Amino acid sequence: AAAKDWQHLLQDRRQQALFAANLALFMNYSAMVTVMPLHAYHLFAIGAGEIGALFSVGSAVGILLAPVIGTLSDRYGRTPLVAPFAVLCGIGCCGVAMSHSWEVF
Repeated sequence: AAAKDWQHLLQDRRQQALFAANLALFMNYSAMVTVMPLHAYHLFAIGAGEIGALFSVGSAVGILLAPVIGTLSDRYGRTPLVAPFAVLCGIGCCGVAMSHSWEVF
């Protein structure tokens, strides 16, 4: 019975889009945790302390922006915010890929 429920869910276009968005989010997080430290280490020759500082800054930004994003989500709903924030995420990823110093990274 559970398999039929899953099949029914995955036939819905909205569920497919949600699945694709969650997959992209998971892949982005996986790359951030594994590839970004290696990239920073090899490209900028920085140590574990500086890599930890990069993650700390990223976490601090997330903590500070969470209430703001939550308020926007409550006011406008999640759906209208997906596309603009996906674009911002893409810009951020491109910015990281093109950075030439670890301070900008």
